[in-house]
Formats: sequence, structure tokens, C-alpha cells
Amino acid sequence: MKKELWAHQKYAIDKYKDRPYFGLLFNMGLGKSLTATRIAEEKQRPVLIIAPNALCSQWEEELTNKKEDRITTQDWEVMVCTSKTKHTKKFRENFDEFCRK
Repeated sequence: MKKELWAHQKYAIDKYKDRPYFGLLFNMGLGKSLTATRIAEEKQRPVLIIAPNALCSQWEEELTNKKEDRITTQDWEVMVCTSKTKHTKKFRENFDEFCRK
């Protein structure tokens, strides 16, 4: 079940869905994750999300169907990069593959 959008989220989706780059600077709790996910669904392209390490697992849960009340109905392939993994060979290979998509 898709969550309902607020007016500012609908506006952001309409404004940014066709742009190659954008940033969402909503205050905490105003739906950045949901809005970004809906824009990604519109684009149907790989998406790079930059977030603090503490939020990486939250994003992964939301995008890979690990939560009942998730923000998307689409399953996403997720690659998490933290300060511990960003210099590993496996991450570099995965990142290079991601960039070729």
C-alpha cells in the first residue's frame, strides 16, 4: 500500500522528477525518504542516496521490503557504503557496476 503524500511532497516530485540532480532539504519528519523514493520510481534509474551512517540501515529496510510499513511498493537493489566499507575491493567493484547502469 502506498502512503499518502502531502502537498509539498507532490510539488517536489513534480518539480524534480525530470531533473538529473536535486536535493531535498525538508525539515526532519516531513517525508524526505518517501519523496526521494517516489522520484526514483518515476525515473526508473539507479539512484545515489547520501545519508549519515546511522540512517543507512533505515534506508536499506525501507527499500528492500524488510519492513511491513515501508515507503515503496518496488523492491530496490541497495548498496550501502559506510566509512568501514568504502575502501574495500568488494565495495569498489559493486560501485563500479552501479555506475555502469
